[in-house]
Amino acid sequence: MTTKKRWGCGIALVVTLLILVAVPVMLIGTLGRMVMGELQIDPPPRTLPRFGETVVDGRWDRSQTGRGKVAVIPVTGVITNFAPSSLFGGAGESMVERIRRQLQQAQTDDSIKAIVLHVNSPGGEVTASDHLYHAVVEAAASKPVVAYFDSVAASGGYYLACGATAIVASETGITGSIGVIIQSLNYAELFDKAGLETHTFASGEFKDTLSGSRPMREDEEDYIRQLVAGMYERFLQLVAGSRGLPVEQVRREIADGRVFTGTEALELNLVDATGTIDHAYAKARQLAGAEQAVVVRYGAGGSGLSRLLSAAEAQADQLSSDPSRRLELDLSPGLLPRLRPGVPYYLAPSMVGWE
Repeated sequence: MTTKKRWGCGIALVVTLLILVAVPVMLIGTLGRMVMGELQIDPPPRTLPRFGETVVDGRWDRSQTGRGKVAVIPVTGVITNFAPSSLFGGAGESMVERIRRQLQQAQTDDSIKAIVLHVNSPGGEVTASDHLYHAVVEAAASKPVVAYFDSVAASGGYYLACGATAIVASETGITGSIGVIIQSLNYAELFDKAGLETHTFASGEFKDTLSGSRPMREDEEDYIRQLVAGMYERFLQLVAGSRGLPVEQVRREIADGRVFTGTEALELNLVDATGTIDHAYAKARQLAGAEQAVVVRYGAGGSGLSRLLSAAEAQADQLSSDPSRRLELDLSPGLLPRLRPGVPYYLAPSMVGWE
């Protein structure tokens, strides 16, 4: 081997050794700076997991994709925009956000031919019910949407169903309760007996309306009544328009807060048919022209592990942007939303409670 070749091999060996040593050192340094917060790298945008499907009627065979599917979306419990706390202390996904995403998934999935909303809800917040109503209207513009009323579909539960293509109600279920309710708890006399008092500094005379620490003034009562009347009128117009009924007939005969059985609701033209959930499936298939469609129920988005990792990732993002935050684990069940004093609800009065 000539001297030039020996020098060339020696230089190549030195360069190779430098690369092998330098690259790991650079990687360790970069990781160290990331851990110490000195290097900011924008994380890739997270995509929410799709909702899983469970076959509840029929048998799905991937070779028979032409049959199509009917997606069942549960609407269960008090309708709320408030998100429960996740395991890691951050805000989870609210009921409204989840149902809207399920409707969007069904809309964009070509294999889904129709949607069934399985409603078992006493109602909920005015704004949350309105958001779901508009989401249902949007879905019904592209695919048939059948609302099925189970044990109870009252107030806000009925409100959102007004956007559906058709409504099927259980004969023994409860619906109606068309109206608005705002309640507050007054504990002024209790404070007097206990020798307690509150000091309130408000920027206007109506800023602390509904405060429980003092009696309500007459002008405040008029103010709240006007708020309720405006929301009630919106509900009234929506029911009359969706059911093709005269507004004054709805006001006089239906929308006084009463509840009705499914059979009574059919007589009042509040629903299109009575029956079981199977009748709702059949109606959805008929409207979609897909008599052999398989019925699938949407579950939680992704697996339990993926939802847990998503929650942890969201909390990690918050911690990296604000090192002063603490990592919190919330093990409370959070199965039912707490009702907020002063928040207007389309809700059956018997369901009203307090934080």
